[in-house]
Amino acid sequence: MAVNLNCKPSEIVEKFVDVPQVYLARVIGKGGSNIKEVESKFKVRCDVLKNEMKIKVSGSDDAATSAIDSIENITLAVDVTVELRKEVVNSLLSNKAATLNEIQTSLNNIRLSIPKKSNTLTLRGRQDVIDRAIERINSLDIHAAYLTFAPRELGIVIGKGGETIKELEAAHSVTLEILSRSEGATDNLQIVGSAHDVEKATNAIELLVSENEVLEEDMEVTQAHRNLFLSDTAAVIKAIQKESGAYLRMSANSSQSNYKGGIPSAPSTMTIKGTRAQISSARTLGGENIKVIRKATKATIEIDWDASKIRIQSNDDDQVQKAKEDIMEIVRNNQVEIIVVGQPLLPLLLGVMGKPVRNKIIDEIGVKLEVIQDTRDIKVRGTKEKIDKAVVCVKEFLAANYTTMYEVAAEDTSLLLGGGADSVIKTLAGKFECDVHMQRDTNMVRIRGVQEKVEAAIADLKKTIHGGDGVVVEDLKVAENVMGKVIGKGGAKISEIETTHNIKINALQNSNMLRLRGDEKNVSEAVREILVFVANQKVNETVPVEDPKLLPVLAAKGSLFKKIHSRGVTPVLKGQNLRLRGYPEDVDEVKRMLTEESKSGIFEVKVALDECHVKKVGVVSSPHWQRIIDSSKASVSIGEAGVSIMGKREEVVTALEQTHAFFQFCLNDQFAKVDVGAASLTGAFTPGDLLLIGFDTSTTLTRDFVTECLFVRTDKGKEEIGKALENIDRKLKSWSKLHVTIKVEDWARPVIIGAKGVTINKLREETKCEISVQGNSIEVSGEDEEAIDKAKAAVEKLLEENKVWSVKVELPKDSKGSFIGKGGANIKVLKAETGGVYDVIDGGNAVEVKGGEEEVAKAKDAIEKWVGDWSEKNFVHVIEDVSNSGQSAVIGSKGDVVRGLQEEYKIRINVVRGDGEERSGSVELKGERGNVESAVDAVRKIISEGEE
Repeated sequence: MAVNLNCKPSEIVEKFVDVPQVYLARVIGKGGSNIKEVESKFKVRCDVLKNEMKIKVSGSDDAATSAIDSIENITLAVDVTVELRKEVVNSLLSNKAATLNEIQTSLNNIRLSIPKKSNTLTLRGRQDVIDRAIERINSLDIHAAYLTFAPRELGIVIGKGGETIKELEAAHSVTLEILSRSEGATDNLQIVGSAHDVEKATNAIELLVSENEVLEEDMEVTQAHRNLFLSDTAAVIKAIQKESGAYLRMSANSSQSNYKGGIPSAPSTMTIKGTRAQISSARTLGGENIKVIRKATKATIEIDWDASKIRIQSNDDDQVQKAKEDIMEIVRNNQVEIIVVGQPLLPLLLGVMGKPVRNKIIDEIGVKLEVIQDTRDIKVRGTKEKIDKAVVCVKEFLAANYTTMYEVAAEDTSLLLGGGADSVIKTLAGKFECDVHMQRDTNMVRIRGVQEKVEAAIADLKKTIHGGDGVVVEDLKVAENVMGKVIGKGGAKISEIETTHNIKINALQNSNMLRLRGDEKNVSEAVREILVFVANQKVNETVPVEDPKLLPVLAAKGSLFKKIHSRGVTPVLKGQNLRLRGYPEDVDEVKRMLTEESKSGIFEVKVALDECHVKKVGVVSSPHWQRIIDSSKASVSIGEAGVSIMGKREEVVTALEQTHAFFQFCLNDQFAKVDVGAASLTGAFTPGDLLLIGFDTSTTLTRDFVTECLFVRTDKGKEEIGKALENIDRKLKSWSKLHVTIKVEDWARPVIIGAKGVTINKLREETKCEISVQGNSIEVSGEDEEAIDKAKAAVEKLLEENKVWSVKVELPKDSKGSFIGKGGANIKVLKAETGGVYDVIDGGNAVEVKGGEEEVAKAKDAIEKWVGDWSEKNFVHVIEDVSNSGQSAVIGSKGDVVRGLQEEYKIRINVVRGDGEERSGSVELKGERGNVESAVDAVRKIISEGEE
């Protein structure tokens, strides 16, 4: 078995986990599949105890614990259904449900599913894990954008066989959905993803459509140009169309005349139809203009590109002048200026937001606009006057869309995005009239708007994240086992604290840290509230009972259980594990108690000190500490956090008392000890109460259960210690007036608590008092004396009505087996005759009976009669100081004498040999009293004869 479980035989432990009937089939799985998976994964053996509704887990301690945690992930699981926006569902399911799978994998032990054609998310797991999953989903920056395209434009987005739309989805991590494709209607496209991804995808789609938009541009063509373009069956037009991909159409010329000596014909219009790139290419190829001028003027025209000069040569001055005028007209209409835009803003200018600007530049001003692909800038072409107007338009647009990127830490993204409409991101956008987006994949915040407002928004964002100008940022560590309670269901507790103190709080992922931001005073008050809340949260901790001798002691629920209860901790023994519920420091105290009770017998206490105090108390090798160590025999060590004392309880108590006295001497006005007693230590002061006193007085208070006192320390002086002592005294007086302790016997505890706590909860509700059972004491606390009196009377009445009488009767030595009888036969007869509950205690040396007054009296008489009868039948007489020869005489040759005596007198005789010394043996006679007394003389005679 040990080989299969991957451990040594000595390392195998057995642990039990409760499995309610309703979960048993789910834990086992179809054909035992789930149990087999647990056994294989953790190298354990699982036995299902259906009658007890438990599963026994065998294996190494760590493996068994891990397996039980895995099983409890099923037994403690709940099902929760959450309504989601459709776009959130689309985002979660996009890319083969990548986001949904990532959340499920990162949180562990949770199942997430979205039914088909549904906007609901089903979660199964522990409530705290579900709360974290919902928080993750709520913090997702899911947005939807809608674009309207004509059928041809939508075809560009979809691409051949849907290739383009798939590439867009993959490139930008978004989901694209065609919402309507009815003939003759505009087609809507939905884009779903994070705000950053949606924006990138929107820009890319608009740029794609813009670059492939079919446009028409008209250009004036002189008669000479017209003749050139149409000559030779429009060979030039055909060549340009073939090279550029654009479609060229020459308008009809309504006024025809001979240029020679007459009026030149009115200019014709050349229409170019195609995409921006095609039109630009056609225009460039149309640079055949120079050829047209050469042909029309018969002049020789040479272009010196290096010198940026054009040389015109002709014998006819008029033709030179005509060529010059034609060239200058071309130059005037084709002035070029580059407007620096860059990649971040180019898609914006070419997208929906930039459409009004583009229309104004192209249609109203009449300037041609081209994209420089390498630099992602804009080239404008036209007359100087028109270009100047276009530049103003573009620069105004750019100024209104000034963009800055600011990187934030990954753990701060939830702070910026959380809160829905009141999130930091949305608040910044409204406050500074900017467009603000969080790009989660890069942890970058993009802010766009007027430069002055953008810079103000960035300054405000920096203050929010890093603090400054009265705003502080503080990280607060919270124990993992109470973090869920601090956050609250669905983040309710955190939201309440944020609202109360007007601050922002975010839980840092993969850590037990809370980050608080806000006004310094508000943050301080929020920290105080959280610390007190955490201190007053009771925790559950499972402690393995490694000492086999300790298990039966705990199982008996005797004095050790009472001691644990007296510390305000509730113990539950399950298999070889002890579950403890109480305040963290009280649970730690109980763990020290268990260590002391175990076979080690070692007890340890720690006295916390501040750094300034550690320096004052010195080192262990100093004479003061050596005297404490020598007189107590305890082990003492001093570290950064304070003093640790270890040893047997009496040694530790001695050393601790001497340590207190030493502290009061060397720490003077910075230390005080207050004796309060055990009941007040757990009843009058919760850990939160001590924190509040410390906050109000600049002190630190700790409880010491060993000496039943409070320690008070400060790094300041006598005034702070004095204030703390006043607060402690005030609290004790207030508590004593509103608190009463009722001492009870063991039977009273279950009477007060009732099945599953029903009775005690009813008492609390009826009396409006806090009632708790601690060992053999019932502690009652209330808001006024009238409530206390009412609760005390209710408890005493309940005890009187359910009083259990008890009696303890000593049993003779070695009578336990006979008293119980074979298979419990004898004790069953007694119970049937007398009633009551019988319990053999003290290792079989006594029996305790509980029940009604009459039942207990009858049982006492019956047991005492049985004891008397048994004693008569098991009378023992011992003859002491028998010599070796006397012992041999009683035994006889081969035991014939002793057998004869036993048969004759119907008794048992046991000869006890001595230790070698003369007359050190004895002879024990056991049987009915009369028979034993008759045999005594005969045995003495045989001894006497044997010794002669």
